[in-house]
This record gives sequence, structure tokens and C-alpha cells, in this order.
Amino acid sequence: MQYLYLLDLTLVGGGALPTNSAGNNLLHLDASSHILLRGLQVRGPDCPTDACNNLQEVLKVNQTDYLYVEGSEFGGAWHSTVDYFAVQYGHFLRNRLHTAGQWCMYVKGGSAYLRIAGNEFFSCQLGFQAGQAANLAMMRTPWLHYEAYDIKFVNNLLHDLPGVGMSVAGGYNILLAYNTLYRVGTDTNTGYGLVQLVHGERNCTPTDELPDPAPTCRAFANLGGWGPTAYSESLPAIPNRNVFVANNLAYNPAPGRTLYTHFSLAGPIAPPAGFVNVPNPVTTDDNLVFTGNLIWNGPPEHPLGVEVACLPSNPTCNETRIRAENTINTVEPRLANPDCGDYHLDVGSLAVPNTTMPPGFPAWGPFTPVVPDGTLANQVTDDYLGLTRGATSPPGAYATRVLAHGCTKQFLPTVTR
Repeated sequence: MQYLYLLDLTLVGGGALPTNSAGNNLLHLDASSHILLRGLQVRGPDCPTDACNNLQEVLKVNQTDYLYVEGSEFGGAWHSTVDYFAVQYGHFLRNRLHTAGQWCMYVKGGSAYLRIAGNEFFSCQLGFQAGQAANLAMMRTPWLHYEAYDIKFVNNLLHDLPGVGMSVAGGYNILLAYNTLYRVGTDTNTGYGLVQLVHGERNCTPTDELPDPAPTCRAFANLGGWGPTAYSESLPAIPNRNVFVANNLAYNPAPGRTLYTHFSLAGPIAPPAGFVNVPNPVTTDDNLVFTGNLIWNGPPEHPLGVEVACLPSNPTCNETRIRAENTINTVEPRLANPDCGDYHLDVGSLAVPNTTMPPGFPAWGPFTPVVPDGTLANQVTDDYLGLTRGATSPPGAYATRVLAHGCTKQFLPTVTR
């Protein structure tokens, strides 16, 4: 499919769909190009479990490029609200995502060159993830290495998510910047972090379209792709490289807090047997940077979560540098009225530090096969509302502070038509 425009459309479903094993999606795009979705309302049941919801995902997109999603609402799945697999080029702007038993949104399978900005994520178990797990046989050349390349996740609001807020699982050149996280990671059983850095997974398994995936997996591996050359279940194998976590605001008012640590970081592993071309060791903290973040989450002694990654030998990410370059549990922010939907910093939050522009990523690649260059610059010049960021802008999604107020107004993203 090419050149499709869906504008101001409402889709509501989930009550009379087939069983969960069918992988139900309310809106599914596949093998498409140059798609605009604007002003949609795509909603399944207001229930995040498979006991009352047959939708696996609300918006599912496979092997598609130049996809632009703007000013829309997606919600109501037992698994995840938005799932991108092998989606290259496009943006996801000013949307509202909610009500999922797992992720509000993830992009995986070699997804690349995406700007995800000005969105609101809430009432899912988990927030946003760059990367996850992919079947090598279903990926698209030349994006056969990382799960996600060149993802700019900026100026988003993430609130009321009991699980992790932001995660990278097999990502390359991932920017997580100027986001506001409120009441995130507060589950008292599992023990999530505010930010998670873990290995991506790779497999070679049959599908309806490709019942014998092994020849395709071998062919992609011979081109330089990372993964198994024969049948394999999904195994952790894909590293992270060049992940910048910058100028975010994370606030869990007491008694809310992450259970164990601020961050959840996986340590290095060896590639699984039978996997080829994968870097060894497989790390999650290669050129990982935390800078300019304001965090209030638990007591002053709450651990960072750097027991197995970001060790003292890591020059870009270690406990000394993280504590020096971020404001962690020393300044409690005040928000204007989060219960009313306004997550601005209150003007009384005078001790909040100013932000600094995130550095650019190092030179692209090299990759075999060659992967088109992404955008190395990481400047973010506007905020959640489209206002210009200045030299004294605070961390988080808003460039300005406002007076605390009652529930008389809401600050929601505008839709440009």
C-alpha cells in the first residue's frame, strides 16, 4: 500500500473478535509506504487484560516506511497499544496512548529514523521502549543489526505507569530527552526502574508467511546481519550503543518510588551459541550517558542500579559521573497540578537546575550491510507545547514554569491540521 491518508476517523472494537492467539489488531498496516494518520480515535475495550479484551495491539505496523501519525488517540489492548516492527522514516507526534497490559508503545525489528515527540503515555503497565525482540527472517535489509536505530524520544509526558517509563533493548543512537515522568515505576511487586537498559532479543522462528525461516536467516546472516542461522527461540543477543538520557524530569511523590533502584541496567553477556556477527560481549552501556536529569524517587540513599553495568571502568557511565551530572533526590520538584493534567513545573520550583543541550552522537556505523546514516545532532529547540526552549529552560517536557492552579485548564498537545 502506498500513499494512504486516514484523517478524523474513529475505530472502536474488541467485543466480537477472534481468540487472542490470532494476534488481533484494531488497525494493522503492513508492507506500506507514505502513510499519514491524523486525528484518529482508535480504541479497544477499556480493559488491559485478556480476560476482558481480545485485542493484542491497537495499532500494529510491519515493514513500512514514511509513516506519520499525528494528533490521534490509541488505547485498549491486553498486550500493547502501539507496536512497530521494521518501520523506517517518519514521526509520531501529539498522540495519546493508554490502557495496555504491557507497553504503551515500542519500536523494534530494525525500526529507524523516527521522531516520537509531544505524546502522552498513561495507564499502561509499561511506557516506551526502543527495541525488543525480532525474528531475523522478518527483518528488512539493511537494518539487520540493532532492534532500533536513530530514535528521538523527546518532549513526552509519561504518567501513572506502574512499570518502567523508558527502556532501550538493543538500540543504536537513541535519544531519551526532555520527557516528564510522573508516578512511574511504582509497582510494589516486580521492581521496575524509571529507565531500563537491557539486551534486545533475536530469534529465527516460523510464521504464517514464512513457515521455513532458516534459509532467510542464513541469507541475512551472510549479508552481515546479527542473529541465528538456524531455528532459534528468542534469546538476548543485541547490544545497546550510544544511548543518551538527558534533561528528563522524573517525579514520584512520596510514598511512591521504584522498589529497588532508580535505573535497571543489564550486565554484559556472551552471544548465544549459533548466533553470528553479534558483538562480543553484548553490552547495554557502551557510550551510555545520563546527563541533566532531575529525579525525585524514594529516599536519599535510594541506589542507582549500577551493580552490573555502568561500572567504575566505564568512562561515560559510572556512579561518580551520574551523580555529578544529574540532580538525584536532592531537589524535590513542585508541579502545577498533575491531578488536573498539568505537569508543568510550578514557578516555586526555583532550585530546579537548568538544562544543557545534549551532545551529538559520534560518527555513524560502520555497518555491514551499509545502513543509511541517521541524524547525529540531538538539539531539541521546542517543548511539548511547541514553545521555544531557552537557556534557562528546566528539565522535562515543558520549557516554562507556571503558577500552581486548580482544575480550570488542561495543557494537552494541540493538533495542527
